[in-house]
Amino acid sequence: MLDLNKPGTIERAIALAEIHATLGAYAIAARDSSSLEEKLDSLTPDAEIDLPTGLRMRFADFFIDDPGNLDPYFRHHVTSVAVKFTDESTAEATSQVFAMTGKSSCDHWGEWRDTLVKVESGEWLIKEKTIIVDNWDPKGWYAGAFGGLKHRDRPQ
Repeated sequence: MLDLNKPGTIERAIALAEIHATLGAYAIAARDSSSLEEKLDSLTPDAEIDLPTGLRMRFADFFIDDPGNLDPYFRHHVTSVAVKFTDESTAEATSQVFAMTGKSSCDHWGEWRDTLVKVESGEWLIKEKTIIVDNWDPKGWYAGAFGGLKHRDRPQ
């Protein structure tokens, strides 16, 4: 059995590069101007999102009613990605994220915790995304959309 957590293997390097590409593609697509199809392209058909308020739902449903569409400018910057493989076709990724909106150049920030799976086509796709918001600009979009709601405790 191949251990993708073992450094120095070609298979690990390829899997990491593909996972980083998937996370980057999602960050680029999770913006105000992209289509629903672009937003869903990096996700499995049954992918779910777990929001900081504790609401969990199908990703497709989130994007259909996405409150981010209320802001004319929405961008994500993802950095410091750490990946751990749970087996040959499943990985857990933790990324630091900063969101910029038309209301604030640093609207909210925190982590994305993603479960990715290698699907039949060989692509690594996001199956689950947990969004953890460490804090937000009280004048920003996030404060208006979610800031007044109760947030769950930060998962460890």
